[in-house]
Amino acid sequence: MYYILLALWDTQCGADISGKVTKMSGGRIQIGPGTLYTLLGRFEEQQIIRETEGMVSVGFLALVFGAR
Repeated sequence: MYYILLALWDTQCGADISGKVTKMSGGRIQIGPGTLYTLLGRFEEQQIIRETEGMVSVGFLALVFGAR
């Protein structure tokens, strides 16, 4: 969960988030799409992150500072 939020320091799409989590954890943590998108949905409901649309794909942006 914390790795996902750390990966969202910059706007990322799901595949980028998953890859960044694996890299940050030294390969110890691999997040599948079901787990990732479930957690992203919960973070969005709790207003910790918001979904953004860019030119290439839909991404997620962390709003860790000032959330709630």
